[in-house]
Amino acid sequence: MKVDVVLVGFGLAGLAVAEQLRRAGKSFVVIDQPQPGASHCAAGIYNPTILKRYTMAWEAPALLDQALVFYKELELVLGALFLHPLPIARVFSSISEQNQWMSASDQQQFKPYLVPKIQSETPAELNAPLGYGQVVGVGRLAISELLLAYRKQLIPASHFREEPFLYKAFKSKAKSIIYKDISANHIIFCQGATLRSNPFFKDLPLRGSHGDMLRIHAPGLDTRHIWKSRLFVVPQGNDEYWVGASFNNQLKEPIPTEEGKEWLLTHLNRLLTIPFTVIAHLGQVRPTVVDRRPLVGTHPADMKLHLLNGLGSRGVLTAPQMSVNLYRSIFENISLPDTISITRFAADSC
Repeated sequence: MKVDVVLVGFGLAGLAVAEQLRRAGKSFVVIDQPQPGASHCAAGIYNPTILKRYTMAWEAPALLDQALVFYKELELVLGALFLHPLPIARVFSSISEQNQWMSASDQQQFKPYLVPKIQSETPAELNAPLGYGQVVGVGRLAISELLLAYRKQLIPASHFREEPFLYKAFKSKAKSIIYKDISANHIIFCQGATLRSNPFFKDLPLRGSHGDMLRIHAPGLDTRHIWKSRLFVVPQGNDEYWVGASFNNQLKEPIPTEEGKEWLLTHLNRLLTIPFTVIAHLGQVRPTVVDRRPLVGTHPADMKLHLLNGLGSRGVLTAPQMSVNLYRSIFENISLPDTISITRFAADSC
């Protein structure tokens, strides 16, 4: 089989790259491991603010605008809705947090997102005596549903291989790459945290951050907000909610942990006043980078090898524009911004 690109990994980064290739009329084959990656387990929240420190995420307003256009266009192509606008309710645990909110909401950068008024009337099923602040213009993306719909409708079955990528079956020749029976001009790695085992890019500073997540059934819980205290509680429909996530920078295996589950349940029980049932407990490793910027670029010694990685917890926001940047770099010879290019690290990192 002869194609333009072999695409390794089909989470949010892989989907965004696939869509750039599809729009440009490039042929590609996707190689994706059978086990769900971090994208499949994520809540899919799109939010330009960092509520813990009351700062804006990197380039967030522009990235959010571009991302919403991207996903809305995909909704039209796929004939289904995947974006679910919902305000975030930031629950206050102290008067100090209320004051921080009021101060932040008065800043120009936050005015489109933070509602100045503190909401004092809270649903009875939540323990929030000091009220909450609302973040607007935000919501969640149904990532798993989007990935499944895209795969079924826009990728021919013969061009999607659900199998681990075998490096021993890969060869880079002078003008092409070979993988098993596939010949291509380029290969793009969108492998998330498993990039650490990639022999071509393994020395890049991808550290990974483990997180535990729960899925709960909680009839009667408010569905009009994404609730945020020490954790997020995100409506999923049918009285189900995504709860998470814990953070552990030491653990590098995508497995659920009892320690993470206990942390989630402790804080969830402090927030909710109604009974709930845990229906799933998941663990994954987010692909995070030491400087909290994406990893985008081409191998310095082999111009046929590329990657898009390191999207961390902001993948919904960053994946669309990062895929545009990578595509233009590969096919239009447009230089990548220094802030995302892998060249910002030492030349011997690959």
